[in-house]
Amino acid sequence: MTSINPTSAYIRSKTAPGDICGLERRADSSAFLDEIWSLLSTPQTVDTLRRRIAHDSGVLPDDSAVVSALKDLLARDWIEMSPDV
Repeated sequence: MTSINPTSAYIRSKTAPGDICGLERRADSSAFLDEIWSLLSTPQTVDTLRRRIAHDSGVLPDDSAVVSALKDLLARDWIEMSPDV
């Protein structure tokens, strides 16, 4: 499954690596992806990720940027839908 439901909460999977240094990414997206990865230690929806990033950085990211990052992580089986939500 590689589609993201914006209203579902996602969290790191149990098989995910401790960090995402193995993920190929552009230099300009590195900090953004690192922040998303950090936040995914607890269940997050697309909206909660956007709001928390905006709170920390002062810039509200586009839905599409967050969804794209989540799709990338989901395709690697590094995140899953949270069973708690």
